[in-house]
Amino acid sequence: METLTISILLTVLSFLTYTQEGDKNQVSVPRMEIYKTIGDVKVYLYIFNPPDFRSDDKRPAIVFFHGGGFKANPAGGTSNFRLQSEYLASRGMVAIDAQYRGLPDFKVPEGLNDAQSAIRWVRTNAKRLGIDPGRIASSGGSAGGLLAEVTATVAAIAENGEDTTISCMPNALVLFNPVLALSTSRNSPYVHHIRPGMPPTIILHGKDDKTVPYASSEKFTAVMKEAGNRCELIGFEGAVHAFYNWNPDNPERRKFYVGTLREVDKFIASLGWIKGEPTIDH
Repeated sequence: METLTISILLTVLSFLTYTQEGDKNQVSVPRMEIYKTIGDVKVYLYIFNPPDFRSDDKRPAIVFFHGGGFKANPAGGTSNFRLQSEYLASRGMVAIDAQYRGLPDFKVPEGLNDAQSAIRWVRTNAKRLGIDPGRIASSGGSAGGLLAEVTATVAAIAENGEDTTISCMPNALVLFNPVLALSTSRNSPYVHHIRPGMPPTIILHGKDDKTVPYASSEKFTAVMKEAGNRCELIGFEGAVHAFYNWNPDNPERRKFYVGTLREVDKFIASLGWIKGEPTIDH
């Protein structure tokens, strides 16, 4: 009996040692923080740190805003960008999945305000978070793509006494089939805010998207380039709306999930923020 007990203890200790050593190569469990409080409403974000993260680091960061027709995340917690966050954290970035006030309890402008607040909060807390305040990307899909985009294009809005001297302008934009226009017209409210000096941008868009027309991203890209900005549009043949989300039961979705992240990885590496070839194929 005593021998059996010792054997069990040794097995448990061996498992714990293996787990602790394995954790050195794993992305951290996301940490939740409150980035904004309006009245009795608290707005959260979730922080994914790289495996070798240190508190005195100055890592590049990316902030994701989920899609879904400007609706609040119904399940709470992390969003459909959790896997993208985990991957980019594995590549050395601090990845942040930001919630925002959404329909039906709040109006769209309140969500747009939250997006600016999230970028401003990350920059304000950059030292504590181990983030380089000059290397923060804003990202999102569909409606969340618009939230990400307005952090760069719309004049700074502050609620609750936020300090607008701290910029909400990101240093890069990573947009997945973003709502960038209500039509393909140059007079779209999301196009006329484009000006020289906007951050480098990549747009990933399905060419068969019937919800947000691919032509809207083509128009946005053209106007960005006319203004002298870097803007890359990567179109995916046969891809519909929200094509970038992981779906283990759908081979096409798996292909697009990997394909979009490979392009994002290459874009971020081109900025000098991460090094090496994409590892998403592994």
